Amino acid sequence: MTDQIDPKDMSPEQIQELMKKNCLFCGMLNGQVPVTKVYEDDICIAILDIGPANPGHTLVFPKEHAMSITEVDPKIFITVQALVAAQIKGLGVKGVSVYVAEGEAAGQKLPHASIHIIPRVEGDGLFVWQGKQADEKALQPIAEKIMANILMPQQAAIAPKPVEPEEVEVVEDTEDERVP
Repeated sequence: MTDQIDPKDMSPEQIQELMKKNCLFCGMLNGQVPVTKVYEDDICIAILDIGPANPGHTLVFPKEHAMSITEVDPKIFITVQALVAAQIKGLGVKGVSVYVAEGEAAGQKLPHASIHIIPRVEGDGLFVWQGKQADEKALQPIAEKIMANILMPQQAAIAPKPVEPEEVEVVEDTEDERVP
């Protein structure tokens, strides 16, 4: 006979504890996995990635186990801003990419939210993709779906007012490139 418990019979606290025990990032936080730390406060920790896209590639993740970026304390983004500035000044880079893989389809590999801060140098070949021409008629319905679901943390009980679309004159563009 095993001591296994069906997840359906577990409390939210028990599920959270089980996730922490099996999480690489939580192992980093409790000292089971060695890291090279660049920053830490009561909300998050920032470490150097051991498989960096470029030297200085930093991972920022919450101390509280969270699978989704939507679950983390928004103050983590203040830390992200400070780390971006620190990489630019400290590493002498001309640019930084901030990247979040939210969900498996986006490339999230571990069940703990994290934010990548990647110093960029010209010609590094990272994040190069060919954009697809947007169907201008499809943009407004997409915008409306997003706007209808925005819920700011400080306004959790108040639904945001959707932005009314402006009348825009469509100008024929001779170039294939679309700039947002």
